[in-house]
Amino acid sequence: MREDHYVLFRRSDGYWYYYVYRFGKKVRRSTGEKRKGRAQAVVEARLAAGDILGEKEKARLVTFADFSDPFWDYDRCPIIQDKIRRGGHFSHDFALNRRMGVRKYMIKPFGSKVLQELTPAMINRWLLSLPEKHDIKPQTANKQLSTLQQMLDVAVAEGLLDQNPARSVKPLVPKASFRGCFTPEQIKALFGERWPDWIAELGCRLSALTGMRLGEVRGLQRDQIHEDYILVDRSYNNIEKIKTTKSGKPRVIPIPRRLSQELLSVPNNGPFVISYDGDLPLHNSTLTARLRARMEAVEIDWKTQGLSFHSFRHFFNTRLVAAGVQGEKIRAVIGHESEDMTEHYAHLSADDLKQIRIIQEAIS
Repeated sequence: MREDHYVLFRRSDGYWYYYVYRFGKKVRRSTGEKRKGRAQAVVEARLAAGDILGEKEKARLVTFADFSDPFWDYDRCPIIQDKIRRGGHFSHDFALNRRMGVRKYMIKPFGSKVLQELTPAMINRWLLSLPEKHDIKPQTANKQLSTLQQMLDVAVAEGLLDQNPARSVKPLVPKASFRGCFTPEQIKALFGERWPDWIAELGCRLSALTGMRLGEVRGLQRDQIHEDYILVDRSYNNIEKIKTTKSGKPRVIPIPRRLSQELLSVPNNGPFVISYDGDLPLHNSTLTARLRARMEAVEIDWKTQGLSFHSFRHFFNTRLVAAGVQGEKIRAVIGHESEDMTEHYAHLSADDLKQIRIIQEAIS
């Protein structure tokens, strides 16, 4: 067979491809067209240009594996660097999770394919297969689709693709996730007696009495603790270490004086309070494991009820609501995710703080 002879064929995704022989081997290329006439015109144009395999467009024929290599690497990712240059912030933890997602869910199905070979039908089949193949929730699968869409937007911006094939793919219908909330009876059972790990117990009790997030509890340092309040202005994660709160804004949370004394009396010499040595906070997996062990010890079915460390935050919030604390005051103490709301309700009166301390005393 002559090396300039080609054979058109249509794949199940509706696109027309063709193959030619090079050095005795069959080499396949996509036309990017769904109509046979247009597909044939593409091949004839390449043949007339002496470029049947599109070799002259080699710069544009990038495999997904090569294209994805810098993505979500904090120092090389074009999306992250663009956001930082515009004055924004991007979490190292979030970047790491996305990079792991690309490696786990995308490289095997797409890695060897040239970007131009990716089609909406191909991406749709991949999305539909994710929950069953990897035992993940639809919400998690949708996050991978969103990640892919953002990456291929860059390919369009750089002229590697004419359009983003992932943008027309519809996300999966998410299933409602159940996140439980501790009851007052469960809180009483949890903290009715000392835990074997006193530091872990103190971290959990602190969250139940203040609604502080896991990262905020882990990042608590002695300079934040005052006689009757805590200044929550930092958090901690395993990648960035010390960072700002989720909203990026500080907030004041009133606490009973005996709790502040207990926090300051933790026997370590370092700055971190919820820590064995003061130099490094308890790992999030340690706090989670100790909490689960305690729930099982007092016969709380945390799996069925969807209970976790974050459930302390829900519990504190519901106690404030049940006591009639106004919504804006709750947002100020809990730390509303909206920076505008946090800024607007940043100040609480002495009476507000007293009302919240009374609720805390009742809880403890």
